[in-house]
Amino acid sequence: MNQGPLEMLRCLTSYFKEKTEVLLVANKDGKKELPRTPCIIVIDEHLFEVAVDRVMTIPELHCPLVALAYMFSMFYLMNIKYSKEAALTLEFIQSATTQLGEEKKSDPTFLKQNRCRPTVCQCAFGGRTPLSLS
Repeated sequence: MNQGPLEMLRCLTSYFKEKTEVLLVANKDGKKELPRTPCIIVIDEHLFEVAVDRVMTIPELHCPLVALAYMFSMFYLMNIKYSKEAALTLEFIQSATTQLGEEKKSDPTFLKQNRCRPTVCQCAFGGRTPLSLS
């Protein structure tokens, strides 16, 4: 599988002016320090791992989409708060792809106030603008 899901993640973090390295770590030699929050370790073009709390937890994934799903799931399963360096990106992914935490989702005006164009917000909130959610 191609790098599409990871490129999407890079584009979203760039769009929201957040740190890609909090979610994606290029660590071919295994010497780079990992973040405490869940992240994808990119070993090479076709090999990925997922780490949580600086410990590799899911080894030898060959599909970047599966690695992204595992990383995102770790936040929810382990009740880990999104890091400030990637919160907008992760909230966007959560809003656009799942219905996790709908009852406690942060204020939708948060995305609008933090550099989110109306069309991006509409995508994240199922065709509704943040202001129509109030």
